[in-house]
Parts: sequence; C-alpha cells; structure tokens
Amino acid sequence: APSDALEAALVLSTKAHARVLSVDAAEALAMEGVEAYFGADDVPGSNCIGPVVKDEECFASEFVHCVGQVIGIIVAETATIARTAANKVKVEYEDLEPILDIKDAIAANSYMADVHRIEHGDVDAEEAALRAGGAAAGAVVTGEVNVGGQEHFYLETNATLVMPQEDGGLEMFTSTQNCAKAQNFAAHVCGVDANKVVARIKRMGGAFGGKETRSVFVSCAVAVAATHTQRPVRIMLDRDVDMQTTGQRHAFHARYTAGAAADGTLKFFKVDVYNNAGCSLDLSAAVMDRALFHLDNAYQWPAVRAAGYLCRTNMPSHTAFRGFGGPQGMMICEAAMEHLAAALGLEATAVRERNFYRGEEAVTHYGMRVPVPTWHVPRMHGELLTRCDYDARRAAVAEYNAAHRYRKRGISWVPVKLMPNF
Repeated sequence: APSDALEAALVLSTKAHARVLSVDAAEALAMEGVEAYFGADDVPGSNCIGPVVKDEECFASEFVHCVGQVIGIIVAETATIARTAANKVKVEYEDLEPILDIKDAIAANSYMADVHRIEHGDVDAEEAALRAGGAAAGAVVTGEVNVGGQEHFYLETNATLVMPQEDGGLEMFTSTQNCAKAQNFAAHVCGVDANKVVARIKRMGGAFGGKETRSVFVSCAVAVAATHTQRPVRIMLDRDVDMQTTGQRHAFHARYTAGAAADGTLKFFKVDVYNNAGCSLDLSAAVMDRALFHLDNAYQWPAVRAAGYLCRTNMPSHTAFRGFGGPQGMMICEAAMEHLAAALGLEATAVRERNFYRGEEAVTHYGMRVPVPTWHVPRMHGELLTRCDYDARRAAVAEYNAAHRYRKRGISWVPVKLMPNF
C-alpha cells in the first residue's frame, strides 16, 4: 500500500434487529491516530446497494437487520488503532423482535420476492390413484428435510485498498469475484460515473461464491472513506469479522409428500421448499430456482409440484456457494427416495436404478430433454457398484450392525445430476 495510506475498521451492529437511535463516535475520534468516522450521513452518492435489487445500505441509517451489519467506518494511522477505535463507537438501539431461522420465518409469514413454482404432470391424479389402491398399489409418504448452512471459509478474508485519483476518480484493489460490481457500486455510493472507478484484482483463489456479491459492502465503505479523506484507505477483515458480516450457503427446509408404486416406480412428488435468505435478497431467488431445478436429481418423476419460498430473517444475507442451490435440491430428493424405499420395503439403490432417466423421450420436470448421448448415470451406476463391490460391503455393514447394539455403520450410493439451469 502507499506510504500515506490510512487503515480502516468497520463499526458493526451488535443487534439482530433494532432501530438505531444514536451513534456517538466522540470517544473514538478523541484517540490519537484516528483520522475520521464516516456513516450513513456521509455517503456522497446513494446509500442504497444490492446485487439484484437495492435493498441494502452501505451504512445502516435507521434500522439494523442483522448482527454484523455495517453502521460506519473508522480510518486511522494503523489497523490496530482503527480496530480499537471502532469498538469505542457507541451505538444506542431500540430492540425489535428478530427472526432467526426458517421455521420462525414461516410462522411469521416473513418472505421476500415472489413464490417460485414448477408444476409437471398431474400430481393430484397420481396421488389419488395411489391412495385409492391402498398398500397393494404402493406407498405415499410425507416428511420434512433440513439442510444446514455452511461457511465459505476462503483463505483470504475480504480486503480492499482504494486510492483517490485526480478528477474525482478511484482506483481499487479488492479481493472479490466480481470486479464489475465492485466498480459499479463504489461509483454508486461515491456519486461518480462508473468510468471514473478502476477496479483491479491482483489474484483470486477459490472463494466458492462467498465473494461474488458479499465483498461489495466492504469495498463500498472503504471507497466512501477514501473519497472523503482523499488519501488511500485500506482494510483487511479479521477472520471473525469476515465470518460475522458475510453470509453462508443457504440453509433449506422442505416439506414433501411423495408416492411410488409397489415395485418402486416413482409416481409423484409434492414439495414446499424454503431457504433462509437472510436480511436481504442478494442471490437467494436464483439459488432457490436452481434448487427447484434439481429436485428430480437423476430420476424421472411423472408428476411434480414444487414451490420455493425465500425466508426473510435477521441473519447476514446468505449468498452463492458452490452448487448454488443444486446440492440442497438433490438432498431433498434423496431424502424422499430413502423414505419411499423404506416404506416399500425395498433397497434404496434398487429404487434409484429403476427410476433413472432413460431413453430419447426423457424430459425433466422443468421441460428440458435429457441429452442421451452424454447421460451416463445408468451406465456408471452398474459399473461403479460392481467395481466397489457394493453388495458385499452392504452385507458386511448389515452383519456388523446386527452384532453391535450401540455402534452402527452405514453405506449408500447416490447419483448426482448437475444440469446447467439458472
């Protein structure tokens, strides 16, 4: 960094949901080496940011919606001084009731955006036929699935250096997966044209989606500070701060009813899917869409009715993560497959094999024809089970479990279909 660079630290909300009554930075500003404090009233351009819709703020103004939301930024001569000063900024709150998980959001009817729906085939007719036929016709099962979140834990935490340029421009070096958004939103909050902001990235390892959008709030805050001080400003978040302020892989909850014939042939799948979007939209709608697209995994369901709900909670905004909703959708499907196999008294692997997409007419529940020349799951299924001696290993697991009351082992074979759908 340039020799005259200032170091920055963020002032963060300690409340999950509250009204901000006052912010007092006097004690912080009185510290030796502290240059300035900037908050919502100091944003030269627009305080509204967000990758899809602008439902976030660069600095919280009237309300905070999660622990770790940025209220302001301190700039000082050293990083240690900046962090110490940030902790001395006094924020007075009026507590509001927080919603922290999916079930709380469902109870409070706390959703954002529209409900996304996919319907394929005649679910009602398939379900009615199975129920009318009784146990001899097959099985209908109802259940719930919970899939937890996951921290990205990229090696380098969020870091940004912003250097003011002549004519009001900015040059940014930022740890991001999305230079375009870093550029556009820095310009947006600083009130300059985007062509006056140059965003650079020196190198980028795998952030797994964690810096696709959730790096922007850091670079925007630093850009505001650099614009006001007209000095280079740098920040690198401590690991605990990075984990506190950025979202994770979306946690999911699903409620399903599924049916299959007595021989294991799938008949219908009804499912309501909920994700924990956090306190802003971010990419949650696209993540939900991809989860809905993967509810079939590798199987031909003749009838599917699926609905996706984005739960607004007082958590940091959850975001992109490798698989982008696909793993959660497949997990929901596989839970239903295991449930059906158990209800029918069949081995789950046999039920999976019976229902693989096959033939030229195979079409997914969202209308995409399965590309037969590159659809290798049925062939891989047979080859892999033979190569890994699956049947013998499963028999050994059953023998072990019969002999041990408290310690148990398990074995499962699960296919994965990742289709290019957003």
